Amino acid sequence: MLRVKSQEALPNAVDLGGVIDTLLDKHFNQ
Repeated sequence: MLRVKSQEALPNAVDLGGVIDTLLDKHFNQ
C-alpha cells in the first residue's frame, strides 16, 4: 500500500514542479 501511494504521489509532485517551472518561466520572460 505504501509503495502504491508513493508511486502515485511521485508523478503528482513532478507535474506540480513542471507547472511551477512553467509559471516562473512565463513570469520572468515577460
